[in-house]
Amino acid sequence: IGVGLYEPVAGVARARAAVRRVAQIVQNRGASLQLGRAELGDQAGGRISEIVLGDQGERVGGDLFVFALGPWFPKQFPEFMGPRMRIPMGVVFYYGTPPGDQRFSHPNIPSWNFPGVTGWANLPRDQRGFRVRSGGKPGDDPDTSVRWVDEEFHARSRTILSERFPDMADAPILETRACHYESTVTRDWIIDRHPGLDNVWIAGGGNAEGFKFGPMLGELIAGRVIGSDRFPDLGEQFRIRDEDLGPPGEV
Repeated sequence: IGVGLYEPVAGVARARAAVRRVAQIVQNRGASLQLGRAELGDQAGGRISEIVLGDQGERVGGDLFVFALGPWFPKQFPEFMGPRMRIPMGVVFYYGTPPGDQRFSHPNIPSWNFPGVTGWANLPRDQRGFRVRSGGKPGDDPDTSVRWVDEEFHARSRTILSERFPDMADAPILETRACHYESTVTRDWIIDRHPGLDNVWIAGGGNAEGFKFGPMLGELIAGRVIGSDRFPDLGEQFRIRDEDLGPPGEV
């Protein structure tokens, strides 16, 4: 390691808790939250008037629709998002810290990031353990992909512990997680109209970092959709462009 950066006021953004809180705030302000698999409704004149939710066929009407589907983009819009997206899976390990040893628990060790791997301390709020996240396995259908982390993917995480945190090298695994990333072939976000539907917008391509940019992206997406874009100079950068198509089989 040639250069290190220590940022004492940095922290961990807890995505699940934050998204739940945002959903609660939106509902408190009068919006409704509905859960279900959404499909495009009837199309006419290059527009849709509704989406269809779930097996019951419930229809939700509107003037504008924003699809922010993450790793489901290639499945929902295979014709134009399939060639532009990659959905690999990352793996996460939570290791048990030594009994009575607080060195690897908050606030005694910061969250950390080396090239290709991130992690953080055992957090007292949930006590899941010392976290190590690394690259994992190829992506698959996010509705049916197996999230079990086989032992063949354990070696890299153990190597990271041995090299960076040797006193944790033999720590027991308490829990594993696997999740899909959504990576565009350009590494840029896509924030643009559906190429065939004037009132449908596409917003995605977070490349595993989208949540961190949420406060900025939310304003950018909302402004672009309603026609009051505060960042017009970024419009071309985030468009669906033919020259950005990835070659077949690229990962």
